[in-house]
Amino acid sequence: MSRRYIAFNYLTRILSITYSRMFKDTWTSFQGCDSVVLHQVSFYPNSSSSLLLSKCKGDSIFYKDKYYINPLKLVDSFSTVYGCDSLVSIEIVDYPVSSSSLVEMSSCLGDSILFQSNWFKRIQQ
Repeated sequence: MSRRYIAFNYLTRILSITYSRMFKDTWTSFQGCDSVVLHQVSFYPNSSSSLLLSKCKGDSIFYKDKYYINPLKLVDSFSTVYGCDSLVSIEIVDYPVSSSSLVEMSSCLGDSILFQSNWFKRIQQ
């Protein structure tokens, strides 16, 4: 897990923050007056996801005002409710093409063959 931090450098002060919290800072102006500043630092989780889009070969997929015909991988980004970038990895793939096979049938003259609920009769040679 990477370490997240924010480093503040106000003139000669350096403060490193590694977790969400509120902290108070006191400043003294050149006239000698004190100023109190409250800082709220929040870390939000990174957001990323993957999306697999499948289509038949030759078809297209419409995504964000564009048609995609060929298989490809792309990365899209969105802004989250916190204002952070959210990444989506998108892969467009074709369904595998089923291989067809040839079924050979033969019959004698005058015989019939039942194929997919249909009768076929050989009437000549």
